[in-house]
Amino acid sequence: MLHIAASILCVTQMHTTHCAVNCQLIVVLVSAAWMIIGLIGSFLFILIQLILIIDFSHMWNGAWLDRHDDSQNKCWLIGKQLSLSLCDH
Repeated sequence: MLHIAASILCVTQMHTTHCAVNCQLIVVLVSAAWMIIGLIGSFLFILIQLILIIDFSHMWNGAWLDRHDDSQNKCWLIGKQLSLSLCDH
């Protein structure tokens, strides 16, 4: 009886170890997949933010230059240069 119990214990232990290795392998693969998805998502987020800020600054510059052309007031050019120097530092 001892031999059968030891054999069953050995099979159970092998099965448990096999399941633990399989579960750990699945966790590693899922973690790697989520890491790649996160890297792609963060790259796209930064790219979209870069496009939006360049578009905003281009529209803002164009609006202030149009206001200067319409009114021939030098304050718009001074304001544009002042905002450029403040944002540059």
